[in-house]
Amino acid sequence: MRPCKARKQRTSFSFQTLEKLNAYFEKDQFPSGYEFSRIADELHLEKRVVRIWFCNKRQALRKSKQ
Repeated sequence: MRPCKARKQRTSFSFQTLEKLNAYFEKDQFPSGYEFSRIADELHLEKRVVRIWFCNKRQALRKSKQ
């Protein structure tokens, strides 16, 4: 049997953080790696969390257009 891999706890965003993320998304839906790092530093989040938020937001946008 394989040992269970611990999952990361789900990130919860404050209202202000979501407002800023949405504002960045309106400006550019596909930011560069550098921009992900800059946004993550500004919002005190991990770069990975910001990148995944953008991926999920683009996916939700595609689903809503169908």
